[in-house]
Amino acid sequence: MDFSEPDRVKPGRELERWEAEMWAILIPLRAGLNTANWLSTPEAALAASDQFRAMARDSSKWLLNHHCPMPDLAVAFTRVLRSCMVLADVLSAQAQNPMGVDWPALTREVNGYRKLLEQFLHMMRDRSRGIPFDSW
Repeated sequence: MDFSEPDRVKPGRELERWEAEMWAILIPLRAGLNTANWLSTPEAALAASDQFRAMARDSSKWLLNHHCPMPDLAVAFTRVLRSCMVLADVLSAQAQNPMGVDWPALTREVNGYRKLLEQFLHMMRDRSRGIPFDSW
């Protein structure tokens, strides 16, 4: 292998690499959403809150060091992470509500986050270089 010439990453290859690494974030987000759909106790809502908060924190750190070659995709993913933190706050607040959990409101929040994540996935699929989205 010749290392005398710097590796020139083409935009398509850079996006492919970024997409592949994104699955390490998207799969746990999906699992968290599936769990959030079945919440039935305040303790479960608090645990889900902790899970979403950790995913948003770790993913935000990852994003700082992994440049997305498509600015609009990077902005959309930042929104997904910000909304993940908001969902974590809502779950936590509802779990600790002295009047009890407002389950319909919590369901609306979870469904709203699911829609945002689906919009991001559609945006990613439109720009994809071959990452399979069928199993999502």
